[in-house]
Amino acid sequence: MNPKKDRTIIIFSEISWNFLRQRHHFFTEHFMKEYRKVIFVERVVSRIPNFSEIIRIIFNRKKENISNKRLENVVYVRSLFLPNENIFFRIWNKFYWMIFWRSKQTSADIYAFTDNPYVVGNTKKITQISNRFIFDVIHNWWNFPWKTEVHKKNVDRQIYLCDAVVTDSHETYRLINKKSKKIIPPGVSKDWISNQETKTKIQNKNIKLIFFGSLRANSDIEFIKKIIKEKKLDFSIFGRIDQSISDKEILSCYKGSVDNKDLPKLITNYDGIVISYDKNLFSTSISPAKFYESLATGKPIFSRNNLEHLDGWSKFVYQVSLEDNMFENITQKVKNHENLVSDQISFAKNNLWSNRFLELKKILDDRS
Repeated sequence: MNPKKDRTIIIFSEISWNFLRQRHHFFTEHFMKEYRKVIFVERVVSRIPNFSEIIRIIFNRKKENISNKRLENVVYVRSLFLPNENIFFRIWNKFYWMIFWRSKQTSADIYAFTDNPYVVGNTKKITQISNRFIFDVIHNWWNFPWKTEVHKKNVDRQIYLCDAVVTDSHETYRLINKKSKKIIPPGVSKDWISNQETKTKIQNKNIKLIFFGSLRANSDIEFIKKIIKEKKLDFSIFGRIDQSISDKEILSCYKGSVDNKDLPKLITNYDGIVISYDKNLFSTSISPAKFYESLATGKPIFSRNNLEHLDGWSKFVYQVSLEDNMFENITQKVKNHENLVSDQISFAKNNLWSNRFLELKKILDDRS
C-alpha cells in the first residue's frame, strides 16, 4: 500500500472550482488517487476588485456560468486570505492561518498555485509542520499587470519557503531562483483523443470556427472581431466572457458554457479552432492546456500570435493575419489540413495529464 494514502494534501488555488477546467482541476483529480484526504481551497485572491469591477460582476453573472461538478471525495473550502499588500492584510492573514490552517498543515502536504506566502503562515517549515510544500508557478508573477512590486516580493518569498517549484513555462522556469525546480507543461486527458481519431474534413457549407475557454480583455480581440465580420465564416464562443468585454457582436457569438467532457464531441461539428492570445508579456510565458486539447481534436488551429515557446506550436498552428484574403487563407488551410491530422493527434498523445502527474509524483515523494 502506498504510504501516501494515509496523508492529506491541501491545494491553495486562486480560482474557484466552478471555473474553466485547467491545471488545478486535473492535478486535484490525480491527487485523489494518492491521498486519503484532499482539501481544495478556493479563491485565494491576488487583489481586491475595484468598485466598477464589482458592479460588472453583479450585473453579468450569466457570463460567469461555468459548471464543474464537485468531486465527492474532495473537501472544498472558501479562502479568507487577503492579498498580501499592506500591514493590515498581513496581520489578518497571519491570524487566519494560525487559527484555521496551522494545525491542519501539521501532517499535510501543501500544493500552492498562489504566490501569497501566508497560505503557509509566511513561515519556513518548523518541527511542528512536517510536510512537503510545492509551489506551482502558473503565471509570470514578476510581470503581473497589477501590484507588480508586491507580486515580485511575494513570489520570491514563496519560492524561498517551498521545498520545490514546478512551472508550466520555459520562460518562467528561467526566472525561478531555486535549485529544486521542474517544468511540467499542461497536458490533455485521454477523453479528448479517443473521441477524435478521425480525419478532418470540411463539415459545413460555411467554414465553422470555434473558440472555447476564457475570452478576456488581454485576448486578441481584434482577431475575434475580424472573424465575426467575415460573413463567410460561422463563429461560436463557448466558455466564459470576461465582464470587461461588452462588444455586442462578440456577445452575439457567445453560446454559453459547456462541460469539459462534452467539448470534444461538440468540436466535431466545427472545421477549425481559434486560439486568441494578444502579443504581450503574458503570452510570452503562457502555456495553456487549451493548446494540447485543440491538438488532440485533429482540427486545424488558427492564431495571430506566435507562441513559439510552446513545443509543437510552430508545426501545428496556422498563423493568420488580418489582411483582405484572410477568409481564403483559412479555407485553404482547412482543406489541406488532412496531411497533418495524424501527426497532430500523435503529438497530443505524448502529452497526457496522466504522464504529467507521474513527473509531479516524483517531486512529492522526494522526502530528502
